[in-house]
This record gives sequence, structure tokens and C-alpha cells, in this order.
Amino acid sequence: MSISLWVNWQEGSAVQDVQVEARPEGDSVAAADGLRADDHWQHICAVFDGTSAKIYLDGVLAAEGPWPLPPDTSALLTIGSAANGEESFNGLLDDLRIYNYALSETEAADLFSAVSGERVCILAYAASYDFTGPEGQPDCRVDLYD
Repeated sequence: MSISLWVNWQEGSAVQDVQVEARPEGDSVAAADGLRADDHWQHICAVFDGTSAKIYLDGVLAAEGPWPLPPDTSALLTIGSAANGEESFNGLLDDLRIYNYALSETEAADLFSAVSGERVCILAYAASYDFTGPEGQPDCRVDLYD
């Protein structure tokens, strides 16, 4: 299962974790400080493959961890709330999509790129040519450092 949506969080100048959580099991995966309150749209994509969850922010993998899907297919799905649905989301949500399969890293990046027009570097593909950059780490550019 995958969930994709665009978010514009309007909570002053703060940052907030992006988290997926299963209730009542309590399993969760969080991307620390992933949501910015800077009046800009951000893309969030949560991917569940049955044993783990991945959170992509603006097409880039931000967090992953073990997260089994609950066995109950009638479980409640809440988007845009915290504290077991007691706190509502202060902002805008758009283009919510729910897929019945786990999107790949490339598909998550494509969802972001298709709307934003920005490219996303997937290091697994760049590794064949992108060996290092100015900071000594791959930088998604093939240039003289490589």
C-alpha cells in the first residue's frame, strides 16, 4: 500500500515530524523535522510493503523502518492528524492518492517530479558514475570530481 499527497503546513515558523503510525499496535516510522511551515507545498509519500514502511519527502527517502500492515483490513486510516486523531492538521492537503501496492523509489520520485518539475537524485542509479563530489560524497553530478 502507498499513500501520496501534497501538503502545505501553516503552523507559523516551526518544523514537524512526518510520521506513520499503526493503532493500537503502536508501530511507527518518523522522518524528523520533515514538515516545514514555510508556506510551500511539500510532497509526502508513505510506502508500506507488508513488513516495513518508507517515507519519501519531496521524492527523497527520509525514513524507513519495520512496520507490518495491521491484519484487519477494516482498520481506520487517518491522514492529517496526530495524537490518535485528537489533534487536527493546520494546513492544506491536495492530490491525495492511495495505491494498493508499494511504490518503488523511482515511482515515489516520479510523483514529486511530475508536479514540481524538479529532478530527484536516486543514488543507487548514480553510483555507477558519481563517485565523489566537493564534500567527498556522491553529489548526483558526474563531473571532474568523479
